[in-house]
Amino acid sequence: CFQILRNAGEIHDTEWNLFIRGPGAVERQGMPPNPHPESISAPMWDILYTAEQRVRYVVPPKVLEDDADSAAVAEQFDGYEDPNFHRSSHEAPFEDLCDSLKRNYAGTGVPSDWDTWMGSSNLMTEPLPGVHNNTVNIFQRLILVKALREDKLQQSIAAFVGKKLGPKFAESPNATMEDIYRDLDNKTPCIFVLSSGADPTGMLLRFAKKFGYGDRLNIVSLGQGQGPYAKQLIDNGTKSGDWVVLQNCMLAKSWMPELDKIIFELQERAMKDDGGVHKDFRLYLTSAPASYFPVSILQNGVKMTNEPPKGTKANLLRSFANLIKEEDYEGVAAKSIPWKKLLVGLLFFHSNVQERRKFGPLGWNIRYAFDESDLETSIAVLRRFLVEQDAIPWDALNYVTGHINYGGRVTDDWDRRSLMSILSIYMVPDILQDDYKFSKSGIYHAPPAGASFSGVISYFETLPLADDPEVFGMHENANVTFNTNESLALMATMLSLQPRSGGGGSGKTSDDVVTELATAFEADCPQQLNEDDAGPTTFVIQSNGLLTSLAICLSQEMVKFNRLVRKMLSSLKDLKKAIRGMIVMSSDLDSMYTAFLNNQLPSIWEQVSFASLKSLGSWVADLIFRVKFMRAWLLKGQPAAFPLPVFFFPQGFMTASLQTFARKHMEAIDGLSFEFEILTSPPEEIVESPEDGVIVFGLYLEGARFDQSIQRIVESRPGKMYDLLPAIHFKPANNHKQAPNTYACPVYKTAVRKGVLSTTGMSTNYVVPIELPIHEDETEQKWILAGVAALCNLTD
Repeated sequence: CFQILRNAGEIHDTEWNLFIRGPGAVERQGMPPNPHPESISAPMWDILYTAEQRVRYVVPPKVLEDDADSAAVAEQFDGYEDPNFHRSSHEAPFEDLCDSLKRNYAGTGVPSDWDTWMGSSNLMTEPLPGVHNNTVNIFQRLILVKALREDKLQQSIAAFVGKKLGPKFAESPNATMEDIYRDLDNKTPCIFVLSSGADPTGMLLRFAKKFGYGDRLNIVSLGQGQGPYAKQLIDNGTKSGDWVVLQNCMLAKSWMPELDKIIFELQERAMKDDGGVHKDFRLYLTSAPASYFPVSILQNGVKMTNEPPKGTKANLLRSFANLIKEEDYEGVAAKSIPWKKLLVGLLFFHSNVQERRKFGPLGWNIRYAFDESDLETSIAVLRRFLVEQDAIPWDALNYVTGHINYGGRVTDDWDRRSLMSILSIYMVPDILQDDYKFSKSGIYHAPPAGASFSGVISYFETLPLADDPEVFGMHENANVTFNTNESLALMATMLSLQPRSGGGGSGKTSDDVVTELATAFEADCPQQLNEDDAGPTTFVIQSNGLLTSLAICLSQEMVKFNRLVRKMLSSLKDLKKAIRGMIVMSSDLDSMYTAFLNNQLPSIWEQVSFASLKSLGSWVADLIFRVKFMRAWLLKGQPAAFPLPVFFFPQGFMTASLQTFARKHMEAIDGLSFEFEILTSPPEEIVESPEDGVIVFGLYLEGARFDQSIQRIVESRPGKMYDLLPAIHFKPANNHKQAPNTYACPVYKTAVRKGVLSTTGMSTNYVVPIELPIHEDETEQKWILAGVAALCNLTD
């Protein structure tokens, strides 16, 4: 849709690149201050400011009806060839946008013109505040949605496509096998694109049986050594008219060229009258998305994807229908009530752990492939325990179900904690009471005593189609996170399909844009950190002849930052030379060139960079801030407080602070850990270092917020995803145990939370747990279910 409109001149390259790639490098000298940084993030403000400054066009003069003068002016207009000509836009659609937000917006949730628009359920039709309702066209609205309500971007794009091309292009068609079969013939294969939790084989078997091919459907699952057998099945099928299904093509990477050749020859033979291909022969392939799957097969075949039903209701109905028969449901007469209630509890648990995946890192750090085999095994274990034991063995049930059947897939300790907390909702003695509910809403519960098989199905049918986050123990902001992640994934896919293009109008070529960016980054790139510049108190030799542990930490960080700065400067110089044709454009430089156009971090920088999910412009600003702090530490000596996000390796900084305490007090470092004190003073007012430990600031809380007035974790405010934590005093302590009425909150480097397992057995993204105080009447489970964590670096 977008490409059609771009070719028709309805979408200009300037606004398209701002929408798809972002603002790139932004000149901040004349930028007005962000009036509401708590509601509008810095990257979003960059988009708004860039829209106001760059999205300006030459437009054709208006021709008034029966007005000869205006028609004459239009005839003499010579701006059609101008690179900034736009026939479908106002001259300056975003004129005074930043000023309008300053005057007519008071922050999220505070009544104002902009807040009314941002809170609308349909941003594409809701009137915009002020003059912008008349100057901003429907595509330019998407830029505002991207900047101010990114979580609604996917919905808004669908509305845009529906408006421009028609509703049928914005809705997923409900295709059936009958529809697909009409487009197939003996030379056109059908490719089922596999998605998690959905298997088209059952649907295909039912269709074959209905069509009279139940006994003539030959299935082979590809893998090592299965290629020749699959080829033989195809040869036999072309003669007999049987159907052939090749499952899991992505597992036979080395055989894909051979499959490509087989299908090409099949098509050649089918075109001839005596080609020997039976008219009833059909070929079906199933494969997960894979870069090595032959493109020619995709181009010449019919593609179909089979998404599994989403939501708790669909999950429960599917599991109950697939795994439970009426004789099974009524099959434990001696303990009928515990069996039925715990059985439904297991179904809810299975649905919960599967559906939480849609929330990304807020649900699970790692996306685990929980499937029906885990549930089936757990149901069998439950039945056996109830039949063979006089009393219900709750501990054994929880251990086998949580740590073995499901926990066998879990590799992250914090995910294991979440898994067991979820299970503790359903696998508890309270579930046997009819008034026990699984969530605050009271909608979700086990069936009452004596409920029939059909009664359970009827209850499942009454559940809401769309899940409220409360069923997972999450805040309503979790839906915002889910929708934002969906929008970001869509934008990333769209960007990956774009050809190389410049970042703006004004007639600049891609080479011009990249050269300007390289020159700007070269000028902004900080100088290397030199140990010879160290102040007199920075690297002090102690009486034992060693540097302090924190000084060693600084020197190690300096090595990493210097390596990054050197790589940046050398690659920027090489890139500019390659653009001028003075050296060969290597694959690394070519990918760097593309990354600059897309406002992404180049891979050759990422290899030596600190962990970050920021766009290129924000990443450079972050680097400058980090090096500035390290330089201040180098020149002036150890600071009173440390921003934890500045470190390449914050785990090393934590260890250095423990080592300092261990040497000072002659304690064994193996027995040391941290206890925590939340400080009331803002970081900039902290001027003295503590006697022991370190003061840390700069962490963001996701999934909750910290209320300074009562010094407790409380629910997030609607729409506010992250909350800046106050400064925290990390105090080393020997044999420390978690304090009562606290939540052990894991700290991660980035919002993705997932990392690589290091030699220590922990994720490289995980830093340390901090203990945050909670209300006395709350359990830690509440915040575990909400996915609360602290982050060093936010994403933009």
